[in-house]
Formats: sequence, C-alpha cells, structure tokens
Amino acid sequence: MRYFLLLLSLFFVGCSPKYVLKNHYIPSSKEGFVGCVQECDSKRDRCEKEAVETYEICRQDAYNRTKDIYQIELIAYEKEYTLYLKELNFFSSSHFSWQNRFNLVYQDYKYFLDKCQKHKDSYACARQGELDVNLKDLRLRKPVKPREPLRPNFNEMYEKELLTCKASNNCLNEYDKCYTSCGGEVIPYRICVENCD
Repeated sequence: MRYFLLLLSLFFVGCSPKYVLKNHYIPSSKEGFVGCVQECDSKRDRCEKEAVETYEICRQDAYNRTKDIYQIELIAYEKEYTLYLKELNFFSSSHFSWQNRFNLVYQDYKYFLDKCQKHKDSYACARQGELDVNLKDLRLRKPVKPREPLRPNFNEMYEKELLTCKASNNCLNEYDKCYTSCGGEVIPYRICVENCD
C-alpha cells in the first residue's frame, strides 16, 4: 500500500504545474525617475557583462586545471595498465595450470567416489575423502583475474571542475534594489510554465 501511495504521489508531483518567479515593474511619476532607471539599466548591463566574463574566465581555468589533472592521471593510468597487462599474462598462465590440475584431481575424485559408493571399498572411500580436501584447497587457491584500470575520461573530469563555476544571478537583485531606490515599485508574481490547466 505504501508503495502504491509513493507512486501516486510521484505521479501527481510529476504532473503538477511548474512556476517561475517574475517581476512586474511599476514606474514612478517622480521627476528624474527615467534618468535614474537608465543608470540602473547601465549598472545591470555592466554587472551581466562582468558576470559572463567571470564565468568564462572560470571555465577557462577549469579547462586548464582539467588538462593538467588529466595528464597526471593519464600517466598514472598508463603505468597501472602496463602492470595490469603483466598481471593478466601471469593470471592466464597460472589459471591454465590451475584448471589442468583441478581437472585431473576432479577426475580422480569422481573415479574414487564412484568406486566408494558402488563397492564400499575402504581405500577408495579414504582416497575420495583426500581428493575432496584437495579440491576444496584448489578452489581456495583459484587464481583471481586482475581488474582492468579505468582510463581517465577528460569530459567527466572537466564537468566536475566546471561545478566550481557559477554564473552570477545577483545582477537582477541589484537592479531591483536600484529600481526601488529610484522610486519605482517591484512586484513579484508567479507564472506557470509547465503542466498549466
């Protein structure tokens, strides 16, 4: 029941209207208002230009940092990969030997198990027990395939570095303060942008 309610609530959340906040600007009739607001417009334009420039500088810095980190990680990866290839080669040969040894012991085990069960031969039963222990020991010593290292991904690293760059959204707030200081009024309102009825 709880699962159904969770699905139902997710359905309604997904279908609920989505709103964005907008501002309605009411000008003042005071003398000098237009000139004052023009100064606000200029400040906002400068603020937005600086924000874009700052963001672009941050993006370039993130790109350069990513290049440096990527080169270091690529060198480390190449060393790890060379070691991995050696370990893989050793694994292949040791696994081949292990598999042959295991198959021989297992064939003997099956032979003596069959003889023990059919003829109740005490030597066969004792030998089957020894071989069972040998098989368990062999299973414990089975060679483990080495894990291949992951090659560094430049794009993923760059995306991570880009998280440090934030586009400034303070320009509009500063504009609103400037607008009201000129005598105008700023009235926020919500507008539906998705799933509106």
